Amino acid sequence: MAVSLQRLESERRRVDWLKTAQSALSEQLRGELEPRQVAERAVSMLCRYLECPVGALYSLDADGALPLLGKHALSSSEGLQSFRLGEGLVGQAALQTEIMVVDAPPWNAAATELLGSVRETLAIALEVARSRAELRALLAKTQRQAEELTRAGAYKSQFLANMSHELRTPLNAILGFTQLLHEGEVGPLTEQQSEFLGNVLTSGRHL
Repeated sequence: MAVSLQRLESERRRVDWLKTAQSALSEQLRGELEPRQVAERAVSMLCRYLECPVGALYSLDADGALPLLGKHALSSSEGLQSFRLGEGLVGQAALQTEIMVVDAPPWNAAATELLGSVRETLAIALEVARSRAELRALLAKTQRQAEELTRAGAYKSQFLANMSHELRTPLNAILGFTQLLHEGEVGPLTEQQSEFLGNVLTSGRHL
C-alpha cells in the first residue's frame, strides 16, 4: 500500500513538473516574435528548467541544412553554426527525427519526455513566426511597389501636363489657319474639303 502511494505521488510530481515546464514555455513564446526570438527564448527557458549549462536549437531549412537558430550560453564557434542532415549528432538526430541522449548526467527520462512533449509546440511557434516574418516582408514589398506606382503616376501626370502645354501653342495656330480655310477666307472649298476641315476643327477642340 505504501509503495503504491509513493508511486502515485511520484507520478503526480512528474506530471506537475511537465505541466509547469510546458506552461512556462508557452508563456515565453507569446507575442509577435521573430523566428530567432522564438528559438532563443525556448532554448534559454529549457536550459534553465533542465539545469543544462548550454543549449542550442537548429532548424531544418528548405535546402536541407540545419542552421543554428537559437542558443544559450554557447560560444560563437564557427563549427557549430550549421550542420547537414546526418552530419554529427545534430544532423543524425534530425535525420532520424528522434531524441538522442548522450552521456549527460543528471539527465533522466523525465527530461527526455519533456523535450518530446514540447517539440510540437515549438515547431508550431517557429512556423507561425516564419509565416509572420514572410507576411511582413511581403507587405513591405507591396508598400514599396505602391509608392513606386504613385510616384510613376505623378511623373506621368506631370509629363502629360508639360506635353499639353507644349502642344497647345502650335495647335492653336493650326486650328486658327484651319478655321480660316473652313470659312472660305482663302477661296471656295468643295463639300468634301469643308467636311475634312470641319473634322480637324472638331478633333482639335477636343484636345
